[in-house]
Amino acid sequence: MNCVPDSIRMDSERRRHVTLSGDLAGNYVVVEERPDGSLVVAPDPSRRSVAAARRPAPEGIGSLFSGLLSRPPSTPPNVPEILEGWGVALGEDEDINEFLIADIDGTTGFLAVTTQRFIFAAGSGKGLGVVQEHLLSAARNVEVVGRRRRAKLRVTWHGAESTIGLLDRDALSRLHETLAGHSIS
Repeated sequence: MNCVPDSIRMDSERRRHVTLSGDLAGNYVVVEERPDGSLVVAPDPSRRSVAAARRPAPEGIGSLFSGLLSRPPSTPPNVPEILEGWGVALGEDEDINEFLIADIDGTTGFLAVTTQRFIFAAGSGKGLGVVQEHLLSAARNVEVVGRRRRAKLRVTWHGAESTIGLLDRDALSRLHETLAGHSIS
């Protein structure tokens, strides 16, 4: 695949934008900058053309974001249907509190936090699948670690430790409150 950054700019929300030329020409938003300098980008919904919004992903190319980002920007994803696709059925009294992009133990994927469970799905050779699923009450030793800009949560689940990173600091604070509120240290 041949993609060349034509320009990089910042908007008022301090999100970096990249314009690519080549096979995937267009406007993109930087969603993650990794320690090795590589970037994870997603189509910039504020600058997508009508034709680009309707264009399907090329055959045979699947990615972590392809199932969610191919929808028109005006249609929010239906999280219960996404969870069903992962093989997760919500209980009658179970509601979804958060649905986020997360990095857990070095793997990037989607995190769903319900009123009862912590569910993390990531890509495999056959698409997205649940990698971790825990009752919120199983969280132990919930603590914020790292520097302020790169803060993460360290949580012990059934004796195994996980490190959770989120792009949004407010979401990290909410997740910390949720897990610490259920934790019996």
